[in-house]
Amino acid sequence: MRIIGIDPGLSGAIAILENNKVLNMFDIPVMSEDKKNKKQLNSALLVSLLKENINNKEEVAVVVEQVNAMP
Repeated sequence: MRIIGIDPGLSGAIAILENNKVLNMFDIPVMSEDKKNKKQLNSALLVSLLKENINNKEEVAVVVEQVNAMP
């Protein structure tokens, strides 16, 4: 079974694991928003990266970190 671990947020990352081995890791893809230095999620690239790492013939589990605000 392949496991996808997601650390959400603009500075987060995604890890792809199989048989307790890390197959791939990448930062959450972001892009610039307008002319400001703000960042936003590049959802098209995120979908592409996930599709590249999923084989339709195997089970996949996705685990997303629960995010809590820091005081």
